[in-house]
Amino acid sequence: MTREGFGQLEDSLSTIVIYGLFSINFAFARLLQCDKIHLSRKLKAHGFFATTANST
Repeated sequence: MTREGFGQLEDSLSTIVIYGLFSINFAFARLLQCDKIHLSRKLKAHGFFATTANST
């Protein structure tokens, strides 16, 4: 295998890896976002944010 061929292979592999990581991160971020909203609602219900909101 030539050096150019290996470089191309490496590029396509890294592209696949980056794309895979990006899609996993995107799905995870969406999951976390839903979780965060749920968590903040839960904490607001317990009056947790009442103290932090007043300090600002």
